[in-house]
Formats: sequence, structure tokens, C-alpha cells
Amino acid sequence: MSGVDETAKIRRLVGALARKGYAEGLAYRVVRDELRSAGDEASALDEPWS
Repeated sequence: MSGVDETAKIRRLVGALARKGYAEGLAYRVVRDELRSAGDEASALDEPWS
């Protein structure tokens, strides 16, 4: 997913977790934390999407 913009990346990852049954808030926190630890420093991580 390196060619995808940050917002799309977050939405896709959160969507994948949601389809597995994870709550939206939990999925977002996990994605945000993992992307930060992987070194992605995007402002999109700080603002929830709708």
C-alpha cells in the first residue's frame, strides 16, 4: 500500500479489521498505533475520518 494516500490506507486497514468483527474505535486505534510505529508520520492519523 505504499502508493496509496494516507487517508485511503487508514480506511482500508480499518475496514479490513471491521470485516473481521473488530469495533471501529478499536480498529482505528490499532491502525493508528501500528502506522506510527512503522514510521508513517501523516497528519491523517490524528484526525478521524467520516
